[in-house]
Amino acid sequence: MRILWRLGALGPSVVASTLLVSLVVAPALPPLAQVGLFYGGLLVLVLLLCGVSENRAVRVLFHSRRLTDSEQSALAPITVELCRRGLGPPVIEIFVARRPAAAPACAQGRRHVVLAPWFVHAVRSGRLPHDEAVAVIAHAALVARAGLSRNSPAIAFWTLPWRTMCTIARPLRGLLPDFVWKARFVVFAVAIWQSATMGPPVVGPISAAVLAIILASTYLSPVCARHRQRHVAQIADNGLVGLGLGPAMATFLRRCPPNGDLEARLEVLEPTTRTTSRLRLVQ
Repeated sequence: MRILWRLGALGPSVVASTLLVSLVVAPALPPLAQVGLFYGGLLVLVLLLCGVSENRAVRVLFHSRRLTDSEQSALAPITVELCRRGLGPPVIEIFVARRPAAAPACAQGRRHVVLAPWFVHAVRSGRLPHDEAVAVIAHAALVARAGLSRNSPAIAFWTLPWRTMCTIARPLRGLLPDFVWKARFVVFAVAIWQSATMGPPVVGPISAAVLAIILASTYLSPVCARHRQRHVAQIADNGLVGLGLGPAMATFLRRCPPNGDLEARLEVLEPTTRTTSRLRLVQ
């Protein structure tokens, strides 16, 4: 089931990137460039899957950098605590994202944790307590140690065409009303019906099937992504509880907007001790 969640969450972007390169980019290139693009892309993919030059891949694909001297000094107590628990350098490399990020710390590759700039600023300014900062970075480090982010550089490389297209089309989202996207089922249903009934005998049904798969992926992919996020968070939360960092992580999460997933995580990170009443003899 976990494999299905991963395929459902990442499959659409992987397929979309493959189609963009094979149907749009490659035909516009000379034959020799097409061969270089095909075999060069496969070679880079294999190298990333094997973990070759992961430091450079994380810096390029995830727009991150190494810590500056001042950042290293500010994070030194946290790094020492992480090393004491087996989750610090050189077992885990800590980078900082060059762009704003929502997540405070994110595991990338086999042994890398990318911190958000606002998180590093909160640590340097003293607004974030020491134990909470340790818990947040340890949470991401546990994800990397569990192998749950092992192939993230390879996936980021292969889905680069789709992510580039989404970045280019991002300004257009504000021009379209929300109901246009919510009513996509009607638009796709009409297109599927026209392809199946009015299209050529062979191409028409195939086009209808492809459109149906695309429509289903728009609904299933977010669901699979949420299930995968819950699974990853659960494994890392259990690891934090084993390290005694569960209450610190729970305190940090209470600053986030409440939802069902957050409440479930808080129960794992900071379980309440329930005392059961017992019958006693009265003399």
